[in-house]
Amino acid sequence: MKKLIAAASAAVLFLSAAACSEENDSPKIKLETERDCIINYKGNEYSCTLSFLSDGVEAVTLKSPETLSGLSFRYSDGKYTVSLGSLICRSDSILLPDNSFPAAVSDIMHDIKKNKDNIQLIKEKNGYSYSPSLGTPCTVRTDQNGSITEISLGNK
Repeated sequence: MKKLIAAASAAVLFLSAAACSEENDSPKIKLETERDCIINYKGNEYSCTLSFLSDGVEAVTLKSPETLSGLSFRYSDGKYTVSLGSLICRSDSILLPDNSFPAAVSDIMHDIKKNKDNIQLIKEKNGYSYSPSLGTPCTVRTDQNGSITEISLGNK
């Protein structure tokens, strides 16, 4: 009888430990220096590079569509820079409407950077996701390692 109780107790402990470790298997979101990403914004798809360059520096550089290739939005030390080739505009504010593509992407990048240690990724078919509570509906998807692969903004 003692062996049966000991075996049952061991089984319960083993299953409890397995259940706990399974919940904690989701990776932490990674903020690489640069990361290729797809951003879906109100039905439009943009291929871009997300850059988390250092404390307080975030940038998005568009690769496609071709008409916007090279357009960059950068936030650093409380200042915004929008550039395309040799055209550069700097300001203390984003200078664009709050619901514009650059403003929405800037909001999510700030949120990711600010909350990266507290973000709980949810398992999906091919990776993980989370949906921050921002003014614009948003879903961030990652690969199995927690690297951002896609951001959907403003999609219903």
